[in-house]
Amino acid sequence: MNVANQVHHQLSLNFEQPSRLMPEPLPYLYVVSNLTGCAIGISDYHFSCVVYAKSEDEAKAWGIDVATEYANKFGFPPHAINPGREQIVYNSCMLPCDADQAAGADHVCHVGEFPDSLL
Repeated sequence: MNVANQVHHQLSLNFEQPSRLMPEPLPYLYVVSNLTGCAIGISDYHFSCVVYAKSEDEAKAWGIDVATEYANKFGFPPHAINPGREQIVYNSCMLPCDADQAAGADHVCHVGEFPDSLL
């Protein structure tokens, strides 16, 4: 199942199931980016992950962990750069998102679970 289908499936589950005691996780888009110009340079990188979490703070904390683990294991595309945790935090942002916005993400996960690409 591709990322867009995973996001659509999870969002449809969120709206079909009534909330019980705990709120359903919501999708947040965590992005790490270092783009220095119009053309891709050797120091440029990009990483994006939809994180399902109960709050933006929870999603950001887990997004940092996922991005750091991904960078350590593979490096960020397009040049396999591992910027280190401090640079990841500095060059990141977290946004609430919907299915259309999330469809372009590189990865999808829930807090406490790594994306399939890291397993």
